[in-house]
Amino acid sequence: MKPIRILFALMASVFLVQGCKKDPIKNLDTEERRIYITNQDETANFASYNTFSIAENVVVVDGNNSQQQLTPADQAYLDAFRAAMESRGYTQVSKTASPDLGVQVSRIIRTSTGIMSVPDYFGYWDPFYWGSGFGSGFGGWGAPPFWSTTTYQVREGMLAFDIIDLKNATTNNNLKVIWNGMIRGAGLGNASSAPSQVSQLFEQSAYLRK
Repeated sequence: MKPIRILFALMASVFLVQGCKKDPIKNLDTEERRIYITNQDETANFASYNTFSIAENVVVVDGNNSQQQLTPADQAYLDAFRAAMESRGYTQVSKTASPDLGVQVSRIIRTSTGIMSVPDYFGYWDPFYWGSGFGSGFGGWGAPPFWSTTTYQVREGMLAFDIIDLKNATTNNNLKVIWNGMIRGAGLGNASSAPSQVSQLFEQSAYLRK
């Protein structure tokens, strides 16, 4: 009997440890929940560019509508990206000084729609129990008239940073995006965290330097 008791004690201790163990997903802070994505044009030689110019405003895209804005958080992201580019050896110039690279920052708001049943727990009632007691022989049941489906919308924000090759623009003025970075998650409107968020994009892009 002793080996069995020891086995039960071990199993109980395992369950106790598992029960006290924190869920790592639920304990992530705002910074850890953000997603950073970077993409590059594999044919671009980033060391061949010297100067850049950055747009003075942020383009806000909401569905089919777009406009330019400049909130304190927008300005913080522009300043952070400018500083990061300069730290990689690029020199900022005005857009009238024929810069090699152009930088555009966009704030994208995406709305997704879904459908759900309210409430959604059919199957918990036993129609045969209620039918046999009253002799009515219920064979099933339907949703009460006040139950229905409903739609919901989720609005998600993200930031997009595009670096455009102005140096090699074609004769018909076609421009090519050679680098793109995106940040998704909460807290994008926090101006104080802009430098750390932009630095994450550049840490993923070691090739982006003069």
